[in-house]
Formats: sequence, C-alpha cells, structure tokens
Amino acid sequence: MNNNSDPVSPELRKVEESIDNFYKKNGLTKVQFGTAVFNFLAYCEQEILKDIPSLATSLQLEGAKISELINSINYPIQWLLNTCKPGGSALYTDKLYRNSSSMLSLGESYIPFVC
Repeated sequence: MNNNSDPVSPELRKVEESIDNFYKKNGLTKVQFGTAVFNFLAYCEQEILKDIPSLATSLQLEGAKISELINSINYPIQWLLNTCKPGGSALYTDKLYRNSSSMLSLGESYIPFVC
C-alpha cells in the first residue's frame, strides 16, 4: 500500500487509466469533430432502423432499445468532443463508419465499468 490517501494501488490506477483512454485508438478521434459525429450518428441511426421491423410489435421494447442506444452514445460523443479538433463536415467514409461500430461497442462496454 502506498503512503498517500488514495486507497487504490498505483498498478490498479494505471489499468484504470488505460481503460479510460482506450477510445483514443479509434480512428474517429483522428478526424474533425463534425466528420466524426456525422459518421458515428449515421451508424447509430442504422442500428435503430435495422431493428424497427422486429420492434413494431412492442412499443415498450422499441422504447427500451432507443433508451439503450441513447445511453450507449453518451460516452462516445463526449470522447469525440474531448479529442477531435473542431470543424469537419458531413463526409461519409466506409472506414469511419466501421470505426463508428467499434466506438459504439466501446461505449456499451464502458457503462458498467464506470457505474
């Protein structure tokens, strides 16, 4: 145990920092904010739209799916805001779209880690 007031070991803090910064490896963080968010939200929209036929039978299920998506995009949007340079445009690329998929998965995985 260290002598400072932090009850968490330095090793564990290092692991925590690594997890907290893992998103920075995603390609979306390397482009301007507007371009990153356009591609990310386009991907998220597609995720909702692909489930609509199966959700049509239950309004509650549809609401739950949308609520889950909104919760899952919170951290990724914050990460992009904190790391991307300002500016950008509605420029779609397949690579950024694929990066959006991983970014959404990261956001979903991060929620239990911080809660």
